[in-house]
Amino acid sequence: MDRWLRLAPVVGAIMVIGGLTLMILHLRLDLPGYGVHPAEPLCVVLGLALFLSLFARGMQRNAGAYAAHALTMIFFALLLMTLFEIAQNHSPRWDLTRAKANSLSPQAARFLHELENPVHLTVFVPSPEKREADEFMRKFSAETPLLTYDITDPVIDRAATQHVTDDPNVQVNYEETYAIVYDPETADRPRMQREILRKAKAVELTQEALINAVAQALNERKRTLYYLVGHGEPSLDPVEGENARSVSTLRGELQERGFELKPLNAAQTGVVPEDCETLLCIAPRADLAPMERTILQDWLDEGGKAIIMLNPLLSKTGRLDQFGELLMRYGVRAHVDQIALDLQMGNRDANYAMFPIHSINESPLTRGIKQNFNMAWAMPLAPGPTAADYHFEDLIFTSEQTFSVPVPVWFTGKIEPPKTREGYFRHTLAATVSKETGAGHGVKLLVIGDGECVLDGARIGQPQLALIFNALNWMLAGGRQIAIPPVKVANTPANFTPLQLRVVLLVCLVLLPCSLLFGGYGLAMLRRRMR
Repeated sequence: MDRWLRLAPVVGAIMVIGGLTLMILHLRLDLPGYGVHPAEPLCVVLGLALFLSLFARGMQRNAGAYAAHALTMIFFALLLMTLFEIAQNHSPRWDLTRAKANSLSPQAARFLHELENPVHLTVFVPSPEKREADEFMRKFSAETPLLTYDITDPVIDRAATQHVTDDPNVQVNYEETYAIVYDPETADRPRMQREILRKAKAVELTQEALINAVAQALNERKRTLYYLVGHGEPSLDPVEGENARSVSTLRGELQERGFELKPLNAAQTGVVPEDCETLLCIAPRADLAPMERTILQDWLDEGGKAIIMLNPLLSKTGRLDQFGELLMRYGVRAHVDQIALDLQMGNRDANYAMFPIHSINESPLTRGIKQNFNMAWAMPLAPGPTAADYHFEDLIFTSEQTFSVPVPVWFTGKIEPPKTREGYFRHTLAATVSKETGAGHGVKLLVIGDGECVLDGARIGQPQLALIFNALNWMLAGGRQIAIPPVKVANTPANFTPLQLRVVLLVCLVLLPCSLLFGGYGLAMLRRRMR
């Protein structure tokens, strides 16, 4: 019996430490469950009762000493809990990774330090990911008091979605973030009642996307893009019908990011307007007129920027005259062919399909493209005779088991695969061409071999948008766009998640000291009793 009585304080100390640990894990670390279980505080109370049995014998002789010991332990435990709470809410951020993967880039920190006007970020993420998103956003708000943020689930909080989109029917995707500039006259109102002056959207939760969204929202003037029309291009407005072609989704995304898109008929105007910062040419079904080619060529020679998205449907005759000459001048050869994938490579009885999946070259323009996207009508590109005068970089390309078929042959259905392996090779489907002339000036082109992939009916998604907006950032880098290079994490000596850091903090500040305290007093009391 005496043996069990001697073990009771040890069991009690273990129960106290275990119960406190479970309570803190549930309250502070968001472990699965619904708050503190009633058994946890009960375990702590019973554990304290068992531990205090250590002082039962001889209490009358040493009542003062035991009372002092008990108060010391209580105050010590409270001190440790206070330190833990302070460290939780006001802990310094130590990034121990060699590449500083958990810190803001110098470009982002410099931009935030130079903010002069307040801006608010509304981050849409699933409810289970709110804590992780909060950890990410704290790095931004810690740099300046002018940047505030809130995190919400678009499925649960429909009021917040309607507030930032002005339309309750708009579907907000996860990881989308809206940078909002409110009217200063309504700053004292509740957030949902403030008037939005300007806003911009980031489609991914990255430093570069958020910083550029903030920059766009703070910019008081819209950037002007022109959209080439007059050659069978898709409509800028929504169009209904079986064969309808529209880029209204892309237009809406551009407007949400602070761009203004205007139509341009070069044959009527005779010039490219002076306020045109970038020209978009998407999926034309007719060739340029010679006069139009000259107009666009003169504008590009003076440092114009353009995104040209072609497809083989432009010329079923197998010729690409004016567009071909325009691109050839800047080092891009566009073949009026269709890419085909040999499903049974080298087999004459094989099935053939338009190549659905492409490889992405690592580049600032492909940053944020987390998945490959389809190019149903893919025109192959290659460096032209003048490519030596320009910087040609391929962005999207096929695998090695594809071949190209001339468009007239493709429409006849008489596809003959290459008879040797030399006929199968990698085809470039998207490339950039640039030539700097100093001070950020010079021609910049993004050429894509499939213009149909950004149409409404093609279900334009994140990969296509990422490519378009990365290209705009690259072309307009002399303005408000900020390029943040990706962090290459190599040989990371220590990289803790926020949850792991809290566990380390809990162990160092609470569990270890409490264990030493209870264990030390318990051992001391047992040794005194055994004398």
